Amino acid sequence: MKIGIIVIFRNNVDEIDVEAISKNLRFLGDVVVCLVDNKSTDGTLKKLKEIRDSLKGVELIEIKKKSSLETSKRAGARFMYSNYNLDYLGFIDSNSVNSENLNVNEVISLVFNSKDVILNLKKELKQQPVKRYTLFKSIFSVLDFLKKNHLTISFENTFLSAS
Repeated sequence: MKIGIIVIFRNNVDEIDVEAISKNLRFLGDVVVCLVDNKSTDGTLKKLKEIRDSLKGVELIEIKKKSSLETSKRAGARFMYSNYNLDYLGFIDSNSVNSENLNVNEVISLVFNSKDVILNLKKELKQQPVKRYTLFKSIFSVLDFLKKNHLTISFENTFLSAS
């Protein structure tokens, strides 16, 4: 089973730790990552290019005009579905991450340390009634998925947990 993760950025240069993210993305296995830059004006794109250039299997989409979250997700989804045979596609919005008092580096670390839980998503979805989704409605929020599954991790006294 292959899972794609779209990570959407907009002016996050101060929050991106190239070394930490690269370390977490080094061992992707069944996970494909697409970094999306939503017309950042602060150097975010440069850092994302560093990450992409240092790792195999990490894609980068540059949106030339500031767009909504939905438009950014769609751009990433179109690219991912066109280039990879994915079973599931999730997204992480850096602004949502910030509203949880976390940062992108921490969430990416959590995602890749919890890869097995995310890969078990297929079993959980098989137990639910069959629904027909359009391509874009089938994209799940990785942050919501992690909270729903009660995954907790401590980041200097900050916890990500179900509300």
